[in-house]
Amino acid sequence: MKQLSSLKLTAKQEIFCFEYVKTFNATAAAIASGYSEKSAYSIGSENLRKPEIQKKIDELTKGKIMLPDEIQKRMTDIARTRLNDFIVPKTTVYIKKIKVGLEELISRLRSEIDFEDDFSLQANIQGKELAKHEKAQEQRRRQIIRYKLELNNNPNAYRIIDGEPELIEVADVNLLKLSREKEQGNIKSLKFTKDGPQIELYAVDAALANLARINAMFIDKHQVDVVSKLEGMTDEQLIMLTDIVMQLYGKPQHIIDDAITMALTKINEDGTEHYE
Repeated sequence: MKQLSSLKLTAKQEIFCFEYVKTFNATAAAIASGYSEKSAYSIGSENLRKPEIQKKIDELTKGKIMLPDEIQKRMTDIARTRLNDFIVPKTTVYIKKIKVGLEELISRLRSEIDFEDDFSLQANIQGKELAKHEKAQEQRRRQIIRYKLELNNNPNAYRIIDGEPELIEVADVNLLKLSREKEQGNIKSLKFTKDGPQIELYAVDAALANLARINAMFIDKHQVDVVSKLEGMTDEQLIMLTDIVMQLYGKPQHIIDDAITMALTKINEDGTEHYE
């Protein structure tokens, strides 16, 4: 018997292996390898049972396939990820813009003039400080004149000015944590736009469903279909299927599932050709 290391794959078989590890779809891999669509299904099934091809697939998938515990942790992390995890509340000063009529602004300027004059007298300011005070007062009086002239032309004239500052709660985004979670695969997509980060999370219901499957909390229709196909099979057919399973013992579960599904279909179909 030849050792696996001495069995050389054909060019098509090599391509089949590389294509198979992309999607784990044997039929698609066979078609991509150059086999006809008519024979691709059977050839894909046959290839998965060949030791030398299985060895090549194992080499290509080594280190790429998640272990069950890793899959469960990933699904758990995705299911628990919430947008609020990346929101950081903070307090900031907000200054609202307000609309004020010119009559009100004139009144405010007059109050400022009176206040500054009272301060100047009580503080007994002199010299350069007094000159600075008088210059500021003159600017206020001139501004009043401007406002009055504008009101003569437009009695409804107004200005948009800063209102009183107030403290408000705002939401900030923790970009470092967001980027880290995206890198770990817990966020579906993350884009930075002119309006800020655009975040898309994975569907929680899908993640929870996958967790339920991992923990055997329910049975998929696919599994039910497999069981239903086993019912009514002859002893010879069951022995054939058992032989396939034994050949794949120890292989990744997705490879076993794929091979069993194809084998069941082949067994239950009449007139299916057998390809080497």
